Amino acid sequence: SRAELLSKLLADSDVTALLATQFKRNQQTLEPLAKKLQHEILTVDASLTGELIQQISTRVPGKTVVVASHSDRVTEIIEGLGGPSVGYLAESDYEILFVVTLLGNSTADVLRLKY
Repeated sequence: SRAELLSKLLADSDVTALLATQFKRNQQTLEPLAKKLQHEILTVDASLTGELIQQISTRVPGKTVVVASHSDRVTEIIEGLGGPSVGYLAESDYEILFVVTLLGNSTADVLRLKY
């Protein structure tokens, strides 16, 4: 499954926190990784994007945080972290992974991957 593939991809990435919205699909996306790393998935309200951005920001610098959210929130989250717009994402864009590196000066580098 895609969740298992994500788990294998990120297992050795020194992940310190897992954040997902309350929706089942987002939780399921992170479950294999959470199990492998023995980390709890922290649940955030999908409608509170600002709160999610704040939670991500407080867990860095130098930390790896994995976030599972809806396609319609991804651009807002990345921009809120100081990254550029990544454009429109369809609901079916499950294979896209963004690596956002916070640079510490309210900007971020973004790498777009497919898995």
